[in-house]
Amino acid sequence: MFAGLVLARWLSYRFGDPMIKLFILPSVLLIYGVLVNQSKLDTPLLAAVHISLQSILIWALYVQLQRLWGVRLLLSVFIGAGLLARVAYDSSLSMSVIMSVLETTSDELYSFLQFNLMGVGLTAVILVSLIWAPIPKKHPRYWVAIALGVGYVVIPTWWSLGTLLESNAHRDYVKVGLAKGYSQTGATIEYLIEEDVFWRLPALKNIKGLSDTANFFFRRADGDSDWSSVESGSSDNDFLVVGLGESLRADHLSIYGYHRQTTPILSERLSDLSVYKNTYSAGPNTWNSLPAILTKVDTYPTLSKSIVNLAKDAGYEVFWFSNHAKNSRWDFSVSAIAEQADHTYYSSPVKAGSVYDVDLVDKLSEVAQKQSGKTLVFLHFYGSHMTFEKRYPEPYRVFSSADSMLDSYDNSVRYTDFVQGEVLRVVSKKNGKYLFLADHGLGDPEGEIPLKHDLREPPAVDSLKVPLFTFPKSALMTQALPVSLYYFECLFSRWAEITAFELTRDGYCDKALSSPEVVYIDSNMKHQRVIPQ
Repeated sequence: MFAGLVLARWLSYRFGDPMIKLFILPSVLLIYGVLVNQSKLDTPLLAAVHISLQSILIWALYVQLQRLWGVRLLLSVFIGAGLLARVAYDSSLSMSVIMSVLETTSDELYSFLQFNLMGVGLTAVILVSLIWAPIPKKHPRYWVAIALGVGYVVIPTWWSLGTLLESNAHRDYVKVGLAKGYSQTGATIEYLIEEDVFWRLPALKNIKGLSDTANFFFRRADGDSDWSSVESGSSDNDFLVVGLGESLRADHLSIYGYHRQTTPILSERLSDLSVYKNTYSAGPNTWNSLPAILTKVDTYPTLSKSIVNLAKDAGYEVFWFSNHAKNSRWDFSVSAIAEQADHTYYSSPVKAGSVYDVDLVDKLSEVAQKQSGKTLVFLHFYGSHMTFEKRYPEPYRVFSSADSMLDSYDNSVRYTDFVQGEVLRVVSKKNGKYLFLADHGLGDPEGEIPLKHDLREPPAVDSLKVPLFTFPKSALMTQALPVSLYYFECLFSRWAEITAFELTRDGYCDKALSSPEVVYIDSNMKHQRVIPQ
């Protein structure tokens, strides 16, 4: 900054005040570059080149676009919003940041301004400068500056293209993109921009945040109920609770025969439970399994035909309590389905799993005390999500061996057992009904991908095997048949005694729940069928 002031003074002396005015925008862009690249200033020389080339590119764009005042205004607001997100949240303009701003209250806005006054003031000064600072007349030589900046952004990516496209990170990214409804080409382009271009031109990352937010709103808007002829059965089913577990292998629960005592509380209550031994998830990870579990699937999960909407159409007041992030880039569809509920609560709205799952039981207890009509509560637990050792408090550090990862995983299962016991206590007191399932399992601890998401093609069938139990006892289907959570809308219909034309037409649910096949959506969003051995 001192060097900049000295240079400005020299320019003023040498060329007069007009040159100082033309020096404003480049200076502002350099300051912007330093602020958004603070984490990349470890090597001063490379950082200086990096920031300078970013600033040259943006400055040259301002020069070429100067007659398009509306475009300049949008570009300035775009850059300013990204800068504010960086100085206030130490983040790019992500979907989480945008949604936090859109959903803020007046009190939250006052607190934000109080704690981020300097950052807001600095952003305002830079934004005004970007909009009103003088710009030199257009000249062909400025295209050289644009070419230089674009070359810095694009050429390194082109140089490393082969390595980037052959990486496991690329394959996983494409799979997530397919789950969002993108084409494979679109997901690949987004991956290249995010993984290799963003750090050279951080302003581009704001585009990703805006597109993610637009995608989320599109899915939420597409979520109005599309069920027809919905009917509710027994009036005794006034208080229903559905628990959604996370990353839970059935064979690591002692109620499923595991040699370690990971479920002592559930074991004591086994006489009250119906435990289904052959349950298989609808996919190998959350972003493809849970939307399929919570909706009636056509080619893709149909958000308008969610079990949330089904219950609401049957007259239930629906609550969604979650320990996952409120606006996760990985769970577009899950977030959109949650928004269909009448009431939502996120115990870890920004950083998923930042509190323990028992917090959701406290919210359930509040609802149980207040509600008197037909009520359905979803509890979306963080369960045994990686990193396992962060999923339980110290008293649940029970298992200890040479395999610390296995011990941590089993300890997280033991804590899940405690949480489920607390849920059962609340539901029992309310004379309600409880159904628990897990969204997916993980790889065999002694296999090729120990306790990791099985994104192989195809995944091992045992990584899809998850727990499912109900309280009190029920007869959803015979224990001899596999339970495919791909058809969970049919299981939910039987359990809650809620029917709809789409579930009974041509014997849809009867056929789905009497098949020996397990249907799931693999990590490439392709539908697969398998008959478990």
